[in-house]
Amino acid sequence: MKRDINKLISTIGTTSEDYLNKKIKNWLTDPKTIKNTSKAINLHSVQIKTLRDYIELLAVQLNIPTKDDVANVAKLAIQIEEKIDLLEERLFRLTNEIDRKEPTYKFKSNALERNVDQLYSYNESNKTELDKREMRRYIYKKLLTNNDELYEILDKVVNRRK
Repeated sequence: MKRDINKLISTIGTTSEDYLNKKIKNWLTDPKTIKNTSKAINLHSVQIKTLRDYIELLAVQLNIPTKDDVANVAKLAIQIEEKIDLLEERLFRLTNEIDRKEPTYKFKSNALERNVDQLYSYNESNKTELDKREMRRYIYKKLLTNNDELYEILDKVVNRRK
């Protein structure tokens, strides 16, 4: 009995499926249906375009960003991130280059060495905005460019402390 019911349901399902497939095929191949669907799609696309134009106009009037504006900002953000990455890479290379030059450089003057030590101790005790490493880089940079301005700056900072 159970087998008969399953067989009957299977037969009805297959028959119904075949019938519905033929009806759908006939309906989709009917020239009148195709013509009406085509008209409806064309009308719908015109309405969508008109709606987009009105939304664009309204967004400009209300000073609201459009989808295109957001896409342009996203492109700019990506370009900025790429430029920042390049700058970070350059800065890293320059920092490494400066770090490699630091230990090999020797002070030309004992007075300068004393001023640097005093500046370090002043910096550590008063927590100024420059830390030791930044000061060291600045000093070596000035020394490498043979700039006498460094001596004046060190004297001013040390004298300011007094």
